[in-house]
Amino acid sequence: MPSIARITLGTPELDVAGAFYARVLGAPVPTEGAAIDLHGRGELASATVVDLAERADTPPEISGFRGFAISYLVAEPGEVDALVARTVAEGGEEMKPARQGFFGGYAAVVRTVDGSLWKIASERKKDWGKVGEPPVPIEVGALLGVASPKASKAFFTALGLATDRGRGSRHADVGTTPGAVRLGLLPREGLAKDLGNEPWGSGFAALELTLAAASLEELDAILTGVREHGGRVTAAPSTAHDGTTAAHFTDPDGYLWKIETR
Repeated sequence: MPSIARITLGTPELDVAGAFYARVLGAPVPTEGAAIDLHGRGELASATVVDLAERADTPPEISGFRGFAISYLVAEPGEVDALVARTVAEGGEEMKPARQGFFGGYAAVVRTVDGSLWKIASERKKDWGKVGEPPVPIEVGALLGVASPKASKAFFTALGLATDRGRGSRHADVGTTPGAVRLGLLPREGLAKDLGNEPWGSGFAALELTLAAASLEELDAILTGVREHGGRVTAAPSTAHDGTTAAHFTDPDGYLWKIETR
C-alpha cells in the first residue's frame, strides 16, 4: 500500500523557509534540497513555487486561499502554545489564537514564512503531562479543500490508499500507515472557515505531496489509476542518478502529487 511520505511547500526563499521550519519544529537546518524529519511522522521539504508549478504543468500564480493547511497534532495544549510562540518569533503570523474547542481540544492557526497555513492542535483542553522540548507530533496531516470529499476519497481509494474516519460529504481521511502523513479531505469552504480564512482564491496551491510506492509495478499501477479516475499525469516516470524513479500527477481538484520508488 503506498503511503504519503513527504509534504513539499512552495516558497520564494528556500534558505529562509528551511531555517524557519528547523527552528520552529526543533530539527537540524536542512541542506539544500534536503527534507526535515518530522520526528518520525513523515518529512517536510521546500521547493520554489516555479519548480512546483512546472511539475504540475500549470502557471505559478497564487491568489488568496491556497486551499490547504498542514495539521500538526501534539499531546499537550502547552505544546500548541510553544509552537505558536516559536512561529511568531521566527517571522510567522498568528492567524487564529489558540483556544479550547466547544467539543474538546485546543487549537490555533498560524501562517508560516512561505505563506502556508498550519493548524496546530491538541486533543486535550489542559496539560496532562510534561510539555515536550521540542514538541513532538502525534500526527502530521495535509488538509485539502476539495469540491467533494466523497469523490476525492473514491479517487484515492482507487489508487490503493487506505481510508477511514469518513463522514460522508463533510470529511474523509486517507493514509493510515504508521509514520506517514495523514490526508484529510474537506469541503473547501468548510476548511477555510475552520482556519478563519476567506474561501476565495485561485491559481496554484504551491503544494506537493509525495507517495512512496513499493515497486515500479505499483508506481505504474497508480499512474494507470490516475488516468482512469479523473487525475492527470503531468510528468512521466524518470530515474535519477540515485536510482529513484519518480513521476508527477495532479488529482481531480488540481493538487500536485509526486510518486516515487527505488
